[in-house]
Amino acid sequence: MKYKIQKIIFIALVFLCSGETKMIAQNIARNNGLHQLFENYYEDRLKYFPLEATAVGDNRYNNILPNDGSQVFLKQVHDFYSQYQKELNNFQPESLNSEDRISFYILKDILNRELDGEKFHKERMPFAQVFSLPLKMGQFGSGTGDQPFKTVKDYDDWLQRIEAFAIWTDTTIANFRKGIEAGMVLPKALVLKMIPQMEKLAQLDTSKNIFYGPIKHYPELFSEQDKVRLTAAYNHAIEEQLIPCYQKLHDFFSGEYLNAARSTSGINALPNGDAMYRYYIYYFTTTHQSPEKIYQTGLDEVKRITAEMENLKNQMGFRGTLKELFNFMQTDKQFRASLKTKC
Repeated sequence: MKYKIQKIIFIALVFLCSGETKMIAQNIARNNGLHQLFENYYEDRLKYFPLEATAVGDNRYNNILPNDGSQVFLKQVHDFYSQYQKELNNFQPESLNSEDRISFYILKDILNRELDGEKFHKERMPFAQVFSLPLKMGQFGSGTGDQPFKTVKDYDDWLQRIEAFAIWTDTTIANFRKGIEAGMVLPKALVLKMIPQMEKLAQLDTSKNIFYGPIKHYPELFSEQDKVRLTAAYNHAIEEQLIPCYQKLHDFFSGEYLNAARSTSGINALPNGDAMYRYYIYYFTTTHQSPEKIYQTGLDEVKRITAEMENLKNQMGFRGTLKELFNFMQTDKQFRASLKTKC
């Protein structure tokens, strides 16, 4: 039930509807073929990105961890996006009702965006200090994250992901080295933050290592036989696979990669960096406006909001600066009490 509800929410967020009244007004029927394409895209995507499936409560792929930096995987994903781009182009947006047309353009933008990004070889900088699979592994494997640990199968699923992580680690380090050769490296300031992360996740003390969480808190219904087997399997997987992986990453970042890391900070300093920067603006904002235009929009908004705040301050009869007003609002108990009363 949880999976079905979250799946519906996911599809609703990705393929926004504009309202039933518009559809009726246009007198165009729902395009069932297009909706089947949306459904197929969603289902096929989860196979390539199984961590997304786990995160939304779909447990079918909880044992899979793709080697997402390998050339085989990159080719498969390219073919996946290309296939759906080709299939989507069989539909004419002007023949669709309003909600289907919106969904059409959203999926089209997603596919174009993913395919456009391939030329930047993002796999050569596989992760940084904030978003990374090594960190996500810690979140998933703690026993309190998205990865479920309710059944014996759940525990066995995670063991398979640990095994796959060892392969992923070797591929990732190889890709970081390709980045070094191409001059595509992370800023040194970020690498310095990643080193202690890897060290922490390679914790040898079982009482402090996050990956021992699941075997410290078995479900009550587990048999002693299952507990004994899983405890031995987890100890082996953590000590012989996970910890060596994190130690390997730690040593790589603290030595070879740190020496190659750049002193600059902006993406524009990378080869083809200006184009990459504009791509990421498009990726995260869905707009093709220039960086300068977006920056100016931010300045204009700050100016507009500040003017409104000044106007409100004057209406209140406060004669100090905005900063003084904020300090007064935080420290004056009577003022805060009056706000609570009004709310």
